[in-house]
Amino acid sequence: MGADVSSIQAALNETWTEKRIAEQLYQENPLLARIKRLNKTEYGEYAQTAIHTERNWGFTVTPVGGGTLNPAGQQGYKQAKWYYSHQHAQINIQGSAIDQTAGNALSLASVIDEEVNGAVNDISRQLSRQLAMDQSGNICTTQANSAVTDLKLQVPKGLNALERGWLATGAVINIGSAADVDSKVAGLAITATSTADPANPTITLAAADTTAAGDLVSLLGSTVDSAASLEMNGLVNVISASDLGGISVATTPEYKSSVDATSQALSLALMYTRNRKVAQTTGKPATFVATSLKQQQAAYVLAQANVRYMKESDTPVGHMNAVSINGVDLFAVPDIQDEHMFFLTIEDLLLVTNGDPYWQNKVTGGDKLAWIQGTDSYGGKITTRCQLGARRRNSSTALTGLT
Repeated sequence: MGADVSSIQAALNETWTEKRIAEQLYQENPLLARIKRLNKTEYGEYAQTAIHTERNWGFTVTPVGGGTLNPAGQQGYKQAKWYYSHQHAQINIQGSAIDQTAGNALSLASVIDEEVNGAVNDISRQLSRQLAMDQSGNICTTQANSAVTDLKLQVPKGLNALERGWLATGAVINIGSAADVDSKVAGLAITATSTADPANPTITLAAADTTAAGDLVSLLGSTVDSAASLEMNGLVNVISASDLGGISVATTPEYKSSVDATSQALSLALMYTRNRKVAQTTGKPATFVATSLKQQQAAYVLAQANVRYMKESDTPVGHMNAVSINGVDLFAVPDIQDEHMFFLTIEDLLLVTNGDPYWQNKVTGGDKLAWIQGTDSYGGKITTRCQLGARRRNSSTALTGLT
């Protein structure tokens, strides 16, 4: 056993470096990979970045003979604070799995890769989910349910959550209000899900519970009482008119996005209007349009009927097929909700991190995998601390009510 565990430690140290974990984490998430990563070395609660808020108005036009110049101005900046969201994935390898490899290097490598790959993929999926949400941590809401194990969820968010795997068998959840997040359900695992009736998607719990219409469903540990969330910012609250990064849109009105939340079907006019909103501000159309698979399909149907204006195109390996709008590829991101389409100036978004994802032993010392006392298992943890932010928000826009 000792020799086998030593072999696993050696393989982890050689193969699953922090750099490789970071590369895989972002490769698995094409949208996150496109957002500029800004590594900050602050190890406190938050990082700070400068946000450009005002132009220099020290500008003068004079007659031929010259004249008095207007007073010199300067560029205006404010400091945005980005509180890190702390994302963790635990790894557990059974002692029996190690025993069964009998010291075979290939078998050991298979055990390692399966567990670490899975953990990195799980973090990537959770980041992708959070990227498509509003930072509240509230995945969906319940319908009124009276003392039943099969709890009906409200649509469309409940259906979105089940179709995207945000809630699935094994997920441990809380249900409650913003003030008391586990007042109805406290840390119960989902035993089954169903989308057989799209108007009434359901999750099944081991114990019967009663919920009111609009009760909030969140993952255990992701939210705390009094409407506080520990999750990362998402496109829904970054591309919005709400405050962000500690900057008030009331005092800095330029630091917000234009959003059309009208319930409506996708059309060429809607897409062109959103692109025009971006171009009006930046002088050029959006550089990246991200939407749901449903709206990608709707755009494709429009494209087929309007081949003079749009064309079907292939995208790089790892991305899904896209439709081109005004020369900008529209990317389908599976985790984006059915109703949403984001027109992004991607270079104005940033992912603030305090470095690459790392193994816990970077902080605690010792091995990446350590024996868990009282069990026949070896465990480790991968952590990444990050936050989604924006240097500028009026350069992006969104449609959030698409049918």
